[in-house]
Amino acid sequence: MESKFSRVLGRIFVHYPEKIFIGEKTTINEGVILSARGKIIIGDNVHISYGSILTGGGLDVQKFGEERKHFSEEIVIEDGAWIGSGAMIMPGATIGHDSVVAAGAVVIEDVPPKSVVGGIPAKVIKNL
Repeated sequence: MESKFSRVLGRIFVHYPEKIFIGEKTTINEGVILSARGKIIIGDNVHISYGSILTGGGLDVQKFGEERKHFSEEIVIEDGAWIGSGAMIMPGATIGHDSVVAAGAVVIEDVPPKSVVGGIPAKVIKNL
């Protein structure tokens, strides 16, 4: 994979790098965790701030003991999105184009394009 003009500013943690796809002119800052048990697709002109976590997998909480198995789902960050510091993007979420995820937010479902979300779980705060 080739990504023109994208940059990583500092140290990041990458799990399953072969499942991560990064567009052009994207910036990933220090301390970001990209855990791609499920594929992570990051578009063009995306900014991922310090300490954010994108995790494409987890454990099935509906099961117990040995029946509790890992699962994976794709994460998509569309063009022009900004992920604030310390935000968490959980498996299966798509961040719509030109949206903002507030610092510390936990995204468990899709974010509409051109919106600002925040909180735990993240909810739409306003439309841009």
